[in-house]
Amino acid sequence: MRDRAIVDKLIEAINRKFEANAHKGTWTNMSDGETLGLMVKEIDELVDAVHKHDFNNAIEEAADTALFAAFYADPQRVLHE
Repeated sequence: MRDRAIVDKLIEAINRKFEANAHKGTWTNMSDGETLGLMVKEIDELVDAVHKHDFNNAIEEAADTALFAAFYADPQRVLHE
């Protein structure tokens, strides 16, 4: 059940981040390159947090990474409509 606990924490962080950043607008106007570039930046921050054993921050960075991965996974912006 430990795996489930980390997934639950990730889902909570994703929801929190999505709501907190809603004021920034939508990703639908971003190019795939912009979305991918931001995802790579978040991956770098995730790796840094893990290397520093900052696991509270690591889950936050994993949430950021997951959000940009979801945005990138919808290149035609079909899911937004």
